[in-house]
Formats: sequence, C-alpha cells, structure tokens
Amino acid sequence: MYADMRRFAPLFLCLLVSAAFARTEETKSYLGMFMAGARIGYTESVVKPDTSHGAANRSESKTVMSAGLLGTDVDIVMHSTTWTTTSAEPVRMEYRVESAGRTQAMVATFGEKLISLEIDNNGAKSKRDLDRPTDGRIVDDAVAAVMAGGILPGKTQYYYVLDPMTGALVKNEAKIIGPAQVAIKGQSFRATEIRLSEPRAVTRAFFSGKGDLVKIEGPMGIEMWPLSAEEALKPFEGRPEGADLAFGTALRLDKPIPDPTDLRRLRLRVTGGDLSRLPQDAHQSWKQEGKGWILEIHPPSINRATTIEESARQKPEFLAPGMNLPSDDPEMAKLAHEAIGDEKTVAGAAEKVRSYVYSIMRPNAGIGVLRDAREVLKTREGVCRDYATLGATLLRAAGIPTRLASGLVYQDGAFYYHAWVEVWDGVRWSGVDPTRDEMVHPGHIKLAQGSVEEAFTFPILEGVKLEVISAIERD
Repeated sequence: MYADMRRFAPLFLCLLVSAAFARTEETKSYLGMFMAGARIGYTESVVKPDTSHGAANRSESKTVMSAGLLGTDVDIVMHSTTWTTTSAEPVRMEYRVESAGRTQAMVATFGEKLISLEIDNNGAKSKRDLDRPTDGRIVDDAVAAVMAGGILPGKTQYYYVLDPMTGALVKNEAKIIGPAQVAIKGQSFRATEIRLSEPRAVTRAFFSGKGDLVKIEGPMGIEMWPLSAEEALKPFEGRPEGADLAFGTALRLDKPIPDPTDLRRLRLRVTGGDLSRLPQDAHQSWKQEGKGWILEIHPPSINRATTIEESARQKPEFLAPGMNLPSDDPEMAKLAHEAIGDEKTVAGAAEKVRSYVYSIMRPNAGIGVLRDAREVLKTREGVCRDYATLGATLLRAAGIPTRLASGLVYQDGAFYYHAWVEVWDGVRWSGVDPTRDEMVHPGHIKLAQGSVEEAFTFPILEGVKLEVISAIERD
C-alpha cells in the first residue's frame, strides 16, 4: 500500500485557510482552491463583530476539498469558528472536519496561561492543556498579524497558531518579502509578498497595494485566489486530471534502485531542500555538502535479546497514552496480550503485533481525518497513519515503549509519504511497519518522530532532487 497523504489534506487546509483570512471590509468572501491548474475546492469566510467570550470579532469559515489520492476520491469538509480580540489573538476556537463519514471536532479555550482543548475524535473524547508560549504571540491568522503590525520588508516576526488537527501550537516565521509579480491563469499581477515558514512547509501570500488578497501559493502545489460566490460554489465535475495528492508529491530518483528490502544501506544526494530538521539516529544520518546534503539510510536490525520488561523500565514515558493513542484502554490491553501470547522479547512481540495489525486492516484511501486508535480498530480500515496509530497503541498496551515515525517510503520507482512505528529494543529505536508485510528498510526516509503531535508535524520536501550515490545490498 502506498503512503498516507490523507493526513496532509486537512493539516494544510488549516494552514492555507489561516493564511487566507487577512481581515478586509468584506462581510463574506470566497477563495478557490486549485492544484495543477484544476479547481479542487473553495473556502467561504465571514467576519463579523461579536463580543461573546470577551472577543471583538468572530470569523466563520467552511472549506470544501475534492481531490484524488492514488486514483481514489478524497472529499473533506472543514468548519471553523474563531473568536478573536482586536489584536487578532484567539479567545475561543471551534473546529470540525468531516471525511468519509468520520468527524474530528475540537473546542479550544485560550486562557492567560493555558489553552484548554476538548477533542472529540469520532466519539472518542479527550482533554488536554497547552502552556502558552513565552517567545511569541498566539494569533488566529499570522498574515493578518503581520499586516496589522506594520513590520518592515525584510524583517521577521514570530507567531504561534493552533493546529486543530493535531492539537499543537505551531510556530510561524512571518516575513514581508516585498514587491513581487504573481501569475493567475496566465495573467501577471503586481503584489507584495508575505512569506510564512513553519515546520511543515512554506506558504507565500500576495496582496495588492490596497491590502486585498491576490493569491496564495501553498504546499503540495495548492494555490488559492479570490472567486465570486458563483464561481466558488459551482459543482465539481469529477476529479480533475493531475489533482492527485500522492502522485503530485512523490519524489523520484535519478535512477532506479534494487528492491529496498534487499538493501543494507542507501546513500542519496539531496538538493533543493533543507534536511536540517530531519532526525539523525541509528536509522539514518545526514550531512551538508556544498549546496546539497548527503543522506544515508541504514536502519538497524532489531535487538533480539531485550525483554519487554527490561525495555519498559528504560523508557516508561513511551508507554503512556497520548492523543489518539489510548494505550490504557482495557480492550487495547486485552488485544495486545492476545496478539503477543507468551512472547517475552521486544523483537518477538513487536513482530506479532505488526503481523496482527497487518492481517486485520484493509486499505481505505478516502479517509481524510486523523483518527483515534479505538475508531480504527472498530472499522479495521484506513491508511498507513491509521495502521501506525493502532500499532503504536497496541505495542504500548503490551508494555513496549513505542513512538510514531513519519516520512517517505520507496515503491514503484518513487518515494511516497508514509507512517510507521519505532520500538525501543533496549539498545536503540528500531522501525516496525504495520502497513507492510516486510521489515523497515533503507527505502524508509524518516522526517519526524514522537507523539501524534510531533510525528505528524514534519517538513514537506518540495522541489527536491534525489540522486543515488550508492545502494548496498545485504550480505
């Protein structure tokens, strides 16, 4: 099964929509969403005065996206309501995303020191608090904050924006770049560019001299610009050709490599991107060389001597439940111990859990929301992110320290975005891939690791070039 691009759609819908809503005098406005020149969605937004919750304004938005994913239709509808102060600081946020009959909802209340979150993931409810950061303001819209703040071209300002999908605060670097020419349907417009950089990607927003939005250029080749209500709400006529999230973001090598399951080490030259935020550990290492990077993927063989009990004593923090990982759920504990039987070693138990998840799950590429492991288990379908979420929950429930990993996997001549898990084997973190009936191999490039909030907030490698230096097969 290919990699999981579903998680990108809602995450970057949030990013793009946030960037789009610079305050204007219009009560209602529409933005069209385009990929490969084809319309794949729209956003409808309304901004109005509202003093409830101690706010000054309320912004409401509805975003609809219909795109392809490996030839499958992916439809997502996102609703968001945010109450803000006159300085664009959020007071309360209500958010809901719907896809393939699944729903994730969140209510965030912004206090003086804490942000309180209430999350409902397909009926699985949870609460958590976030500390307010001290090195930057929290805003609803980083672009609007830049424009209101009046920073000079070339200067940088930092803001935090709440990502409602992962329930995490994401630090944005905002900079006014200055005059620019921007093209829309073959026409060129003069504008001022504001650039937002955050851990996942870079978004460029262009505004006219009057402060009106001209265009947004976001990740995954998605662009947005203003449309009339009639244009924006026009029914979609099938899936647009070329608007496939997986194929459009795949990274291809300059030449083919052998079956990656037969490899011990893969060495690549990467140009056109920044690898400085990628993890370096037993799985992979990188170094900057000239204008590019040398990336070596060398996943270790799992240590087969360490017992589950020994591993748990070393990394107890990776046994605890977390967002979408209810490892303390009695049903998860029961299933985990049924899966591993009397196996005492980390290696043996991890393989049994991997095999169990792989055997009960079936692919469904049309689900576009993050999901709790209980809902994944109930439906027994999903994408690699869902396989990994269920696998990590069962492994933790079995007493094995586990974290999530996200990145890219090599298949059919290209790297596709993917997710898997890593277990602590008493010596190192070792990869386990519940989505595939094979070991983690040098065809797995890791971009992030940790909890849901950490592993699913990772850099998108857009516009990079991959060249094979060497592909060393196993002895």
